[in-house]
Amino acid sequence: MKWKCLALCLFVSVLNAGCVSYYVSNKQMMDIRKGMTVEEVGRILGEPDYRRFEGDLEEWEYRRDKGTPFTPAPVTIIVQFIGNEVISMDTYSGGDRPALPPHPVR
Repeated sequence: MKWKCLALCLFVSVLNAGCVSYYVSNKQMMDIRKGMTVEEVGRILGEPDYRRFEGDLEEWEYRRDKGTPFTPAPVTIIVQFIGNEVISMDTYSGGDRPALPPHPVR
């Protein structure tokens, strides 16, 4: 009986570990601050799913198909950098990106 329980716990742990990357917590999103470095954002959110840049502006996009454990809707996070610093972050539900305001020119 102990072996069955241990096997079940191991199986659930493996399944759960595979799903963790699909979620992003509200705390992770709220930890992102203006002025943070690329490295700091990477430590909090991990590698981006998509990356874009134009001139000095760089944009990292994270898509989480399952949202958070408490909100199953898809969530997208967009972090914009100029140089090595966060200048803005946008989060929204769903896969369609809303129109973005023009980025500041430095």
